[in-house]
Amino acid sequence: GGGSPAATAERLHMLQQLGAESLLLAWDLPSQLGLDPDHRLARAQVGRAGVSCSTFEDMQTICSRIDLASLRSFGTLANSIGPIGFALVRLALQEQQAVQTSVFMQNDPLKEFTARGTEIFDPGSSVRLACDVAEYMITNDVAGSAITVCSNHYDVAGAGPVRALGLALANGIAYIDNLVARGVDPGAACEKIAFFVNERRDFFLGAALFRSTRVLWADVLRERYGLHPDSIPPVHVMGYAHGLESVEEPLVNIARVAVSVTAATLGGADTLCAAAYDEASRIASDDAAALALRTLQVASSEHGQIGRASGRER
Repeated sequence: GGGSPAATAERLHMLQQLGAESLLLAWDLPSQLGLDPDHRLARAQVGRAGVSCSTFEDMQTICSRIDLASLRSFGTLANSIGPIGFALVRLALQEQQAVQTSVFMQNDPLKEFTARGTEIFDPGSSVRLACDVAEYMITNDVAGSAITVCSNHYDVAGAGPVRALGLALANGIAYIDNLVARGVDPGAACEKIAFFVNERRDFFLGAALFRSTRVLWADVLRERYGLHPDSIPPVHVMGYAHGLESVEEPLVNIARVAVSVTAATLGGADTLCAAAYDEASRIASDDAAALALRTLQVASSEHGQIGRASGRER
């Protein structure tokens, strides 16, 4: 998200021209809280971190410089207002007739209560709304992930990577339980659940976490919901590669991000974002964002193509 919809449109266009295969929008804090930019509580935060998006016209502007049909996936980080974010994404894809592009939503409100503080509704209502998106996607055969269950935010909030993964798995169970209680087949439900995992301090732990997520989630689906091992679909695991970036000596952050990208790639991440080297002090500059994308491309296409080791292809 680049502040205004127009500035974000230019950034997304640049990234797509450089070969970005998926785009995920970060909304600013007022948008995440369902506040219009002219609301008195929004004044200091409009466009400060992420893009201000409160109408479909804003979304149209954001998408005006990109070809959604050529992307693998498109989505937003909306959580407490996940259904609204999904509706805007769905309409944007329909407007450009991007029927083959998958939807990729974060839409994980439970972690907001303990890791971020942007909750709007009570926990029960929040789970119901998030699962409404999943049920809609299942019923209408919409490709992609309805809920991306996050361990990243728990880690950042102080839980540590291992405990954070445990909390995320518990949240994933809550979403599947809600869908199964509605009569949704557990196999179909888990196909719409992805996981957002990351570790920024330890190279080997970072790689292990992605692999552990798959193993542990498969155990849950088998033991709790009775899915046969042969019928368990592969879980989609997303990562955000960064590693203790600092404001001091920002060029050193390039090496930190590259190491983190490599760890996540060796761990078999299906979708991977990379931090920009100047992200500790500002919304990433064009050059820094471009270099982050190039770092991903190097990891996936050079040096023996280690990107082939992803869990989905394996």
